Amino acid sequence: MDQRTIYQKRGRELISYLNIYVNKKGLKIKPIMKTIKNRILNNQPITEKQFMSVIKWVEREPQFSQWDQNSILEYFSPLIVGHWSDSSNGQSTLESFF
Repeated sequence: MDQRTIYQKRGRELISYLNIYVNKKGLKIKPIMKTIKNRILNNQPITEKQFMSVIKWVEREPQFSQWDQNSILEYFSPLIVGHWSDSSNGQSTLESFF
């Protein structure tokens, strides 16, 4: 899978969870969740601080219930500024000179 496909898949997944959370009554974090959702929908990365504000919700989902926070952060890293872990992306090498 290429980076864009992974970004879109993980983005849709996080948006589906955010939609569930935003519909809960009395939730004080709704504005943050809406901002995260809008950024993803506009193909803009979110900050680590934004993601960490919702990770407690995400880790309760059945898919992630056995994962630790670092694993969840790594899974959603394509959506987070400066956290893309694809080693071929942005890595400088001298291969083109040989």
